[in-house]
Amino acid sequence: MLGFERAIVSDTAGTTRDTIEEIINLHGIPLRLVDTAGVREASDHIESEGIQRTVRQIEAADLLLEISDASKPRPSDAVFPKSIAKHLRVLNKTDLGEHPSWHGVEAVRLSCTTGAGFDQLTNTIRDALHFSEADWGEHAVAINARHQASLENARTFLTAALELLNDLSTDPELATIDLREALDALGEIPGKVDTEDLLGVIFSSFCIGK
Repeated sequence: MLGFERAIVSDTAGTTRDTIEEIINLHGIPLRLVDTAGVREASDHIESEGIQRTVRQIEAADLLLEISDASKPRPSDAVFPKSIAKHLRVLNKTDLGEHPSWHGVEAVRLSCTTGAGFDQLTNTIRDALHFSEADWGEHAVAINARHQASLENARTFLTAALELLNDLSTDPELATIDLREALDALGEIPGKVDTEDLLGVIFSSFCIGK
């Protein structure tokens, strides 16, 4: 989905220990992907910590992608936190053939080797998170409780900055503090925001220090 190799991969179970995060553009919406260790019985304390991090990420996720090897027998269903809102099963390695135990299982089937199925995966994620035009019209908007809190914080700081800028008796550079806080709040939604670059653009017409 990123279009490049982001991490070391191996046939050996337990290779992924820490979380790996990247931002992708999904139909115009910035989406943060978090790759985690698989949920299974840990073989050592390091892997055990990786699985605990997986559980924490699952609890905070808007959508869980449970990825399995289609060419191997279907494992016992993993137990996930009850707080998870949405769950999508993905079967990888379909180019190797599908094991009979997966017959009739609802899932997105794909192959990372051939690239088959990725269009269906992105469309399914879009529909699961309600990013389609049918849900939001021409301009899609991603909103959940975390996003809403970030937007509320950003509005509060922007209002404070606007009041300072409208007050001719106040030095305009004081508004940069509130603007920086607003940008940080907005940056929590898609990922990091480069505040220095954005503040440079905003205040390019002012002869002030920042």
